[in-house]
Amino acid sequence: MTFKRLLRDFKANLIKNLTFILLVTLSVSIIVGFNRAMDSYLQSVYKFRAECNIEDGQFALYEPLSNSKLHKLQNKYQMTIEEYNQVDIDLSPKSSDTSITLRVFSLDQSINLAGIAEGNLPTDTYEIAIDPKFAMAHNYAIGDTITLDHLNYLIVGYAISPDYTYTLKTTTELLNNPFYFGVGYVTNLGFEEIEDSTPPTTTYIYKDPYHNASLLKTYLMDHSELSYFLSATDNSRITTVITDVNSPKAIALLMGLLLVIMISFMISISVKNTIANESQTIGILYSQGFVKRELLNYYLLLPCLLVIIGILIGYPIGTIISDPLLFIAEVQYSIPSVLLRDTPFILFAGGFLPLFISVVITYMSLSSALNKTPISLLRGQHASNHVSKFEKYCTFKHFSFFKRFRLKDMIRERGSMLSLFLGVLIAMFILLTGFFLKDSTFQYINNLKAQIPYECMYTFKSPSNLNKYSKQGEQIAVNSFKILSKNKLRNVSVYGIMPDSTFFNIPELAALKKGEVLMAPCMNAKFGIEIGDTLTLLDNTDDKNYLIKVVGYADYDLGQFFYTTPANYNNILNQYQSPYTSLLTHTTLDIDPDKVLSLATKSSVVGSANNMLSMLSMITGVMITIGMSVLIIVIYLLMNMILDKSSTNISMVKIFGYTPKEINKLYLNGNIFILIFAFIPAIPAAYWLCKSFFTLVLEDMEGYIGIYIYTKSLAIAFGLMILGYSASAFLLKRKINKIALTQALKNRE
Repeated sequence: MTFKRLLRDFKANLIKNLTFILLVTLSVSIIVGFNRAMDSYLQSVYKFRAECNIEDGQFALYEPLSNSKLHKLQNKYQMTIEEYNQVDIDLSPKSSDTSITLRVFSLDQSINLAGIAEGNLPTDTYEIAIDPKFAMAHNYAIGDTITLDHLNYLIVGYAISPDYTYTLKTTTELLNNPFYFGVGYVTNLGFEEIEDSTPPTTTYIYKDPYHNASLLKTYLMDHSELSYFLSATDNSRITTVITDVNSPKAIALLMGLLLVIMISFMISISVKNTIANESQTIGILYSQGFVKRELLNYYLLLPCLLVIIGILIGYPIGTIISDPLLFIAEVQYSIPSVLLRDTPFILFAGGFLPLFISVVITYMSLSSALNKTPISLLRGQHASNHVSKFEKYCTFKHFSFFKRFRLKDMIRERGSMLSLFLGVLIAMFILLTGFFLKDSTFQYINNLKAQIPYECMYTFKSPSNLNKYSKQGEQIAVNSFKILSKNKLRNVSVYGIMPDSTFFNIPELAALKKGEVLMAPCMNAKFGIEIGDTLTLLDNTDDKNYLIKVVGYADYDLGQFFYTTPANYNNILNQYQSPYTSLLTHTTLDIDPDKVLSLATKSSVVGSANNMLSMLSMITGVMITIGMSVLIIVIYLLMNMILDKSSTNISMVKIFGYTPKEINKLYLNGNIFILIFAFIPAIPAAYWLCKSFFTLVLEDMEGYIGIYIYTKSLAIAFGLMILGYSASAFLLKRKINKIALTQALKNRE
């Protein structure tokens, strides 16, 4: 009997119940899809690292170690240390302003082994495997030939090593761009062929099972000229993928659970309306000996059924969409393969948790609705037409009849109004977050285009080469340091720039005193550094500390940068030689690549930012679509539930001769203010979520994307909300027109 009535109740409000199922399906699909994709990607990253024996760190010396010295250090510190030879090949077309670099490694390693994504690893001298992103950017297919310093190499596969999961040219770069930089792998003999024509850069990689890296670093500082010493935990090529992939997971879980909570409240309101309409029947059942627990169990059946059906449909949809959602990580990072899999957390978050939340919310709501005496239920004192004390108190005497009627009706339906407010708030929160993400990235790219004052920044391998080309540009001092912020060491750079620079317009530099610097605004937004703060710079190479005092902002928000004068730069570092390390130019110079340590171009930086936009485009598209869909469904569903509850009253006012326009004014028009009130707090909520997202994504990167939204986007979001409301109101007007006058004569006391 219970099952038959359950089916009858389900069919009686088929459209409404199917809509509830659709919303549950949507929320579960979001949770499962994003979390399954990102969890699987992370598990594949960890597996890739283990299989290819990722390094624990690396260092570079100005003079290479002899074989005997290397063997001695390995034994002394119980570490595996290997030479990690690499050659940077310039593939830039002649007379081109772009700088395209392929960094080639030898496969003769036991650490940082290359993992094959497609094809094969090289076995012949003139064979090469290149990273798949670089291949895609330049349309290199397996079987093509690539020319490296006049030597032709056959591309036999796509491969990547675990230390280049994020293919940055330098670990201080903010974003990657496979058009400008990639990596390749050749045999030992193939590397020797390239090495004969291009001098390699020698670094050392190590595995440190007994955690003796700090002792090795101290020894190298005392006995060798140490260029840098970098642990894997500080290497953005290795660490960035973890925070980036975890961010979409957190956002999806938050959005999904908010939707589940909203849906649970809506379902509980629907069932409470049913209980109110059946109050007299419930009173009779109480009188006949039924207890609250029995009725509560029955009224919980339909909500549980709706949620379970939504989970059963949403979970497999989530597993299907998890495959295309891998694009969010794959557009930025490279690993050989990803195996999609379910985890206990996904089963918990996408299966058990939505059901648990729904049952708890519905139980608490229905328990109070059924906590009435039989006599009060038989008298209908808790039916929908009962006037509460609060409603009696709010008389609104000075308002016109239509306004007074609408306000009192909204008070009477305050539970539904609150749900409408929360539903629209969540929908607009999701939609506006998508706009914030999109606009913030666009604004960041526009700022880069406007603020980067040079086309090329050359860093030379020797001061003599810098002096040789100094008249073709402007010399500046640049060095990388670390600061302690939020209990973590952060990478920063200090620039020494002349106050009368023809590239940078920072006249405030002339007034700086000893030890004083200006900072990029992002340093305040990301780390909370304030003007007047005194900071300690840590030189990671020699473990020396230097003090600086922040006295103002610079108008160039290009990264985690401090700006000072060259003379002050020398004062801070207690050095007396020429501070200059780099050369700024407005055009590309004809310089032998062997003399250049690194080259940063404006086009490559802007191109890297555009590459990040590709990653965010799917996230923003999904969020805007979900937000708009939820908005329309929530507005229609809740307003429809309110009209169902008021159908008898609507029939009665029709009998009294009110026109359709007046009836619409009484029951529909006031809801627009609920939407406007929900839109306002959705803006700071979306701002907070976007800020949290970029904080997580950019935590280990040397830059920050400020949170921004265009007025046009706010107008579009508001317009979409009004459009959704108008569409729902149009459909509901037709529903009102169909309510018969005889409805008022039914079920009257």
